[in-house]
Amino acid sequence: MFALEGRPAAGLYVVGWLAGGFGVALLVLLLLAGSGPGRPLLAAAGLGCLLLGTASAAGYQVIARGARPAAAYHGPAPLLVLFFAFALANLVGLALLPFDLQDLQTAPGFLLGVLVPFASYVVALTLLVVRTGALSWAAMARLRARPLAGRLADFALGAVAGVAIIVPVAVGAAVLAAVLQVQPESQLPELGGGLLGLSIVLGAVVIAPLGEELFFRAFAYTAWRADLGPVSALRRSAVLFALVHILNVQAAPDDDLGRIGARVLLQFLVILPAAILLGLVYERRGLVGSLGTHMAYNGGLLALAALATGAAS
Repeated sequence: MFALEGRPAAGLYVVGWLAGGFGVALLVLLLLAGSGPGRPLLAAAGLGCLLLGTASAAGYQVIARGARPAAAYHGPAPLLVLFFAFALANLVGLALLPFDLQDLQTAPGFLLGVLVPFASYVVALTLLVVRTGALSWAAMARLRARPLAGRLADFALGAVAGVAIIVPVAVGAAVLAAVLQVQPESQLPELGGGLLGLSIVLGAVVIAPLGEELFFRAFAYTAWRADLGPVSALRRSAVLFALVHILNVQAAPDDDLGRIGARVLLQFLVILPAAILLGLVYERRGLVGSLGTHMAYNGGLLALAALATGAAS
């Protein structure tokens, strides 16, 4: 696997492995180390190396896959692009730390919390996928040759599907939570009033779904579909989407490893059905349809949370 003989762009291959591996090692060291003044610098170094490593590895894969058949996918692996976006988003987050803009309970803080990942997805796809010629925005969006009314119908049908799945997922989450004896993580923040409430609606219903649909369906699903077919692409993109969302799990101070594992499992199993539905809608209705599903699903969850809060008060 590490032999250089016969590899195109061997330099990119070497830099990808060395910089990426060193970045991962620094980030693991960061997790193991205690608190200290050097943590931001160590985090920046690890994320910077990871960014360089994933970019180099992505460039190598684009060159190495150039001889594939025309119908195959010629770009970098979705996981590489995801790690690039992850490193970029966290580097931006580190840069924003001195400005004290991380509080998600404020309108600017919440909007930044969704804008930074969104921008990272767009930058990663632009640099590593579109600019390399692997996929175009049009190919990822899968906008069929339909009039505006047809695309609006795609969005509306997707939205109906998103609303329809809310209650079954909520019931399933409650049953699983009872079985696992843990409380389900809130997938969306509590809807407040004023500017904060508006920022939550804008971020959770518009910005976050757009960024996630661009990456997980328009890009990852499309890339895997070209090589593996729709069934495998659906399975992979849904599992990846659910795995990314377990990062939202927050352990309580008194949680042991078993309880944390139960929270992670619950979050994964709750997100997975929605992820599968999003892939199915994308396959049939393109990006416009899956956006309708995602936006309606998030909007419905926000509405239910607001109703529950109002009833409790």
